[in-house]
Amino acid sequence: MALSACAFNTSSYGDEVGFPRHFAQGVNDGIYGNDNSWLGGPSDPAPAIILKFPGAVDITAIAFGRDNSNPANTDRSVGTYNVSVAIENNPDPFNTNYTLIATIQITALTGSAGFITRARHLYPLSSEGCGTIYATALRIETDVGLLIDELEVYGTAVPA
Repeated sequence: MALSACAFNTSSYGDEVGFPRHFAQGVNDGIYGNDNSWLGGPSDPAPAIILKFPGAVDITAIAFGRDNSNPANTDRSVGTYNVSVAIENNPDPFNTNYTLIATIQITALTGSAGFITRARHLYPLSSEGCGTIYATALRIETDVGLLIDELEVYGTAVPA
């Protein structure tokens, strides 16, 4: 579902410091790796990546990581990821009301033994413990300095 969405960001490292990577379009281009990832700008106190879907969707889960392709990239993954959705038709990615649906806290000890913080992980989402999350846009706000490599969204499109 993420591949059909338009990606936006509140800031990007690439734009802010003139670096040739870490732009919004890298978060859902279907290519894993550091060069095709998003990292918020260092001066943005609440950097966020936003996916605007072509229509309404019912979300069941999201998946992302720091870098699923290179075991050497172990930095920029530990922190807080606040996941929110918009439900209005054709939302303006920057001027719409988002509702917080989940907070993902990744620590060096997250999960069971063998949890690899940099790797892609699946995070199930549900509405009040059951069902799906209706959305027209998805926003993930991160701590400063966290990197997202290939944001995946699972669910189904809602018939128009």
